[in-house]
Amino acid sequence: MSICLRGGTYWYKFRWSIWATDGKKESFLIRRSAKTSAKRKAEQQEEDHRTALRRGEVHPLDPFPKVEAPALKAMTLLEYSEVVFRHVALYAKARTLDFYTECLERIKKFPRLAHAPVGSVTADLIEAYVDWRRSARCGNTPWTINGELRTLRRILYYAEEKSHITKAPAIHMLPGCDGRDRVLTPQEEEAYLQETSGDLRDAAILGIETGLRPDSELFSLRWENVTDAGIR
Repeated sequence: MSICLRGGTYWYKFRWSIWATDGKKESFLIRRSAKTSAKRKAEQQEEDHRTALRRGEVHPLDPFPKVEAPALKAMTLLEYSEVVFRHVALYAKARTLDFYTECLERIKKFPRLAHAPVGSVTADLIEAYVDWRRSARCGNTPWTINGELRTLRRILYYAEEKSHITKAPAIHMLPGCDGRDRVLTPQEEEAYLQETSGDLRDAAILGIETGLRPDSELFSLRWENVTDAGIR
């Protein structure tokens, strides 16, 4: 433990490392005021902080002791999303966090929702957001809007799980988006192929014509997988 007395108040300092979603280790320097003049209490708070970190109850960047629920409930949706995304970063894939972050950028453009206290977000407010998004001139497909609704649901379900709000409002996905598959239109295919070239263009043609999925089938192909039988 590293405890020091500053101006009559004890502070503690230590380093803590966590594994990031990309497999790399991140190191953080944690320096906090124990807000006490009693050394034993300061040492106990440092030990409590280390225990919370080991259990995954807090992120190294989170305040400690944890902010009480009423204070979190008063945060705006935008502010509270930072709390949730720090939690997501510990357990989800990097692309999942990127997806939520991208969706949040669009939610930010509707201040009534983005700046509403997280404890005051209602189903009616979310429906107003959906109506606003559907009136947009572009980027308002059901797929896109449902992505934003899933982001909102993740934020609000986390708030309910942590008892920061009593109950998350009901969020209904737009119809017509069963599953995650979407077939490119001939116009979209032509526009894409006109803008690309070389190996990327060949891979795109192969994927479109064969139906191979990029992440699990197409990109894992090797030359030894290509045979005369396959060509015929």
